[in-house]
This record gives sequence, structure tokens and C-alpha cells, in this order.
Amino acid sequence: MEINIREEQKIVDVWLTSAEGKDIDLTGLYEKFGSRGYLVAVFRSGGEELAGVTASLLLYNRKKSAGC
Repeated sequence: MEINIREEQKIVDVWLTSAEGKDIDLTGLYEKFGSRGYLVAVFRSGGEELAGVTASLLLYNRKKSAGC
């Protein structure tokens, strides 16, 4: 697990491996930083092929923004 706290932007980003993503409870982290006005962003590794899921996400967002 890697936690980066960006004071100026009031953002906390958390990077988890796929194994950590299944077993870790981040409730305390959300409470600690959320109460101070921080956005907590959690990134979890997955088991899928990155290029394919990224392309699907971009296509979805494009259709959504076009009102389809």
C-alpha cells in the first residue's frame, strides 16, 4: 500500500495491490481525512488488461458526454 497526502490540493491518494484491495479496511482513513475536508481517492489493481478496460471507459465517457 502506498498513501500520498497532498496538503495543497487536500487530496489523499491510496494505491493498493489486488491482494490488499480485498483485505484492507480504509474506514479510519476516510474518517480522519474526510472530516478535515480532504478527498480520499483509492486506486486498486485489477486482474484485467489495462488497455482494454481503459478504452471501454473512455468510450463510455464519450457516449455519456454526447448524451447517448
